Amino acid sequence: MLVDYVRAYTSGGSGGTTPTPTPTSGGSCTGTFTQGVVSASSTSALPWFKPCGWTAGYVILHYITPNVSQQNVYMTYNSGNARWEYTVSNINAGQVLQYQFTYQQNGLQYDTGWYSWTHP
Repeated sequence: MLVDYVRAYTSGGSGGTTPTPTPTSGGSCTGTFTQGVVSASSTSALPWFKPCGWTAGYVILHYITPNVSQQNVYMTYNSGNARWEYTVSNINAGQVLQYQFTYQQNGLQYDTGWYSWTHP
């Protein structure tokens, strides 16, 4: 079962500001970026990040799962989906994934707020 959650965000100004949420439907890319999580299997999740009309220099995923301290990993660009992705393993049904992103846009680094997703 693939479950895909999408949110879009708009940058709140210049250098280093936290993006402001702008809800979107159907995964359309409006604002600065969209992001979400796909249930990849019964024990894994696939957080993703998609810039809207610009190229990210890098995207770092910061995440916390039950019984595991914060992990900080570089995401991989998937050209087929035109988005950055990373597979988080060892997360079971009912467990919560807490995550945020650090990304580079036009030479500046930005951090998003924290999000949470519950594995179905």
